[in-house]
Amino acid sequence: MVLTRRAYKARMLITRWLPNEVLAEIIEHLPREDQATLCRASKLFHALTLPVLTRTVAFAMNQVVKSSPWIYFCLGVVEHPERGAAVRSFTFTDLTYRPKYRDSAYVLLFDSLALMNGLEYLSLDSYAAAEIILPELARLTFPRLTSFRLTVSERETRGSDVAEFLTRHLTLTRLRLWDVDSTRHPVRSSDWTNPFLPNIQHYCGPPEFLHGFSTRSLQSAWIITPDSRNLKAVRSLMDPEQPFALTTITRHGETETDLASVAKDLSSVTSLQILRWVISRVDLVQMNQVTSYLARLTRLKYFTLGNFNHGDYFEGFVMDASRDPQVIETWAEACPTLKSCCLSLKAWRKAEGGWEECTKETYDIEAGFVTFD
Repeated sequence: MVLTRRAYKARMLITRWLPNEVLAEIIEHLPREDQATLCRASKLFHALTLPVLTRTVAFAMNQVVKSSPWIYFCLGVVEHPERGAAVRSFTFTDLTYRPKYRDSAYVLLFDSLALMNGLEYLSLDSYAAAEIILPELARLTFPRLTSFRLTVSERETRGSDVAEFLTRHLTLTRLRLWDVDSTRHPVRSSDWTNPFLPNIQHYCGPPEFLHGFSTRSLQSAWIITPDSRNLKAVRSLMDPEQPFALTTITRHGETETDLASVAKDLSSVTSLQILRWVISRVDLVQMNQVTSYLARLTRLKYFTLGNFNHGDYFEGFVMDASRDPQVIETWAEACPTLKSCCLSLKAWRKAEGGWEECTKETYDIEAGFVTFD
């Protein structure tokens, strides 16, 4: 039984008390609503349940900043630092555009983040506050951080500011940088310190950052409009004996151009997604060009042709879906190693006597395509 005041007064043997470790294990498996209720039952249950409730935290800033739930959470962390120490995953999305009190609210946000020394996953999305976020990030260090996701306006971001934060987090294995414009604001070689992200396994972001990595264990990468230099950088970071998943995002719909670059400079890729920023269909001429380049990919097992819309993965209709089986058969003849592919919102898998449909979720897992969420 639980240690209670009544049990204590009765001088019951300690062997009859249920250990707190057992209670904590039971709490772990309760629905979140029940955990919240239990947290208010007593001081003991509050102490046992709060770390479970705050292990994964996700908030969004709305227009009414002063009354937002995340404000109260951050105030609680500042007043009780042990609450911050329990947080392992923190996601914050700014849905506003320069509301009143936002600057002071961000100061509170980063004061609380500074107390989350056990943080393993951090996601910050804000299209209007890069000038606040990046300087504040520069003063923080998370010794256990393994996954970092940053979305900011490219108009306000300097790649060197991001690099300063990354060079102090060598524990990172997953990194997603969205709208970080390192083309407009180049990342200089002097911005890196060595070794730089030696443990990185999955990367999504500007290809220029690849040249600062020092790893041989890269397993997947998402890059926009790759050129020969950047694909060679990818090749230098991967283990040629291990599977590798590459996703390219083409801004102008030049599917065959990206595929030609991959076939030339990264022919050992095992999983490949070609996504186009502008939603459009592929005509038969383009499809024939795609087929010719697939023949050069000697290790390819998974291939996706789709669209990428407004920052969200959307595998839109590439061509008339009724032609999918014929196209897939043609791809398989050109690329004998191909075992599964995705086209026109459908995933297909090689089976005895032909091809059969499979779920997109199963396909992505088998192919090694990482969503970074």
